[in-house]
Amino acid sequence: MANSSFQMTIIWRDFLAFSAGIILLFLFSLSSSWVYYLGTGTEFGWIRYLLGRSPSYGLWIVFLPVLLWVIDRILKSGISARSLFRIVSFGFVISIIHRLLASLLSSLLTDESFSFSDFFTGMDASTLFPILAYVLDSFLIFLLIAAARLVQTGFIVASHAREETLQLDKNLADARLNNLSMQFQPHFIFNALQGLSMMIYKNPPAADSMIMALSDLLRKSMQMSNSPKIPLSEELNLANRYMDIQEIRFGDRLTFQLTFEPETETAWCPPFLLQPLLENAVKHGVEKVTGPVFITLNVRLSGENLELNLSNSIPEYPVITEPGLGLRLIRERLELLYHQNFTFTTQRQKGVFAVFIAFPSAENELPE
Repeated sequence: MANSSFQMTIIWRDFLAFSAGIILLFLFSLSSSWVYYLGTGTEFGWIRYLLGRSPSYGLWIVFLPVLLWVIDRILKSGISARSLFRIVSFGFVISIIHRLLASLLSSLLTDESFSFSDFFTGMDASTLFPILAYVLDSFLIFLLIAAARLVQTGFIVASHAREETLQLDKNLADARLNNLSMQFQPHFIFNALQGLSMMIYKNPPAADSMIMALSDLLRKSMQMSNSPKIPLSEELNLANRYMDIQEIRFGDRLTFQLTFEPETETAWCPPFLLQPLLENAVKHGVEKVTGPVFITLNVRLSGENLELNLSNSIPEYPVITEPGLGLRLIRERLELLYHQNFTFTTQRQKGVFAVFIAFPSAENELPE
């Protein structure tokens, strides 16, 4: 019902717009005739002109619904040479009919005689070329109406095509983003189970605590919103639970320090952003170093951006490798969410690996 109402609104809007255009043509014709008579010094008969010419333009307004309907039906198959020829042919026929009816109405209003052999107002029936001139005058107005409809249709088609392209791009981006988010889960679970398998034999009580913490973490992660953004407070809570598992696993050898400004908790960030960062720090840092290790995470606001600084211990002389899956997935997600409006850098110094990320902190800062 709402869709039908919307379509009726569009039909009436088009009718009123084209009617206004025809009225402007009539006023322009009236003005040009007045200027012509003004230059000759002859008195301009306003009443006679209005009665003689208003039927012609009034009929075009009456014809409008049929004209627009026929033109739209022809253009349904697309804009082509064949459709344009059909429009022109239809226009020539309707122009003859229009001139006949306009002349009849004009003669009635001006008390002039009318016959089918002399149906053009003020024309000599024995003169062919003036008759054609009047038909061409009607045909010209039809062409103006048809051209306006063609331009309008072309604009609508182009606009719809653009909207469909944008929607397709958005759907593809959403699908890719969902795929990336799904890749985090098996990647994280695999690493967690791998660590758990080693704990079962070395320290059963710790393994039991780790299972409980892992179960709680998975439950919390499943409860998180499917929205592309969540409050940072939820993300920090998930990060703390993940590090609880790692502290059970590595004991006193691991020191984790999280610092954040209170106002950052209401900022917005992509879900599961911190956990793969911390997982990367554990896998390529803590697991590779035999002695005490540290992981520090600092979160702060800088203007409209949320900044994340994470650093962790690494071997003093590590083997240089390509960035891991976690970091690569994070970068791809940020590109999909923020396009080029983000910063993602990594830095490797002697015994320390650092990651810096910055992106808009507002909830609605997502590109269209």
